[in-house]
Amino acid sequence: MSIQVGFVPRGRNALTIRVTSYDDHCLKGILSGAQLEGDKPFTGVIDLLLQIEDLMDRTNTPQRNEEPRRFPTVSPLSSASEAYRQAGGEKAKAIAVFQLNVMFRQNATWQGSLFWVDEGQEAHFRSVLELLHLLNSVLTAVKDGEG
Repeated sequence: MSIQVGFVPRGRNALTIRVTSYDDHCLKGILSGAQLEGDKPFTGVIDLLLQIEDLMDRTNTPQRNEEPRRFPTVSPLSSASEAYRQAGGEKAKAIAVFQLNVMFRQNATWQGSLFWVDEGQEAHFRSVLELLHLLNSVLTAVKDGEG
């Protein structure tokens, strides 16, 4: 029995991740989406995940089912303008473009789908760790293909 994969609509919560650099597993690029006020640069996977989590918290979509754990003191993130410059600004060419759709935030993690725009392929993930493995597999293959 074959399973057909049909079109999965991208909701207004979908975010676009344009990766401009992936050297030594260090991710840099631009995050954009309908709910963001302009493009948001990111330098590193933690910066990317924190920006996405912050957006989901501000819009309460999808709703989280438990409160996040935190240490008592929190360090401020680097300035957005510095991160934007480090990510290459608007002129940087993307090495890969993804659409991220987080459907649920359950069990202290995310569940959703990642659509690789360049190749028209989609994969579903059950945790942020699986999401990171998906990103790494594509970006490593893209970088290996360049060299």
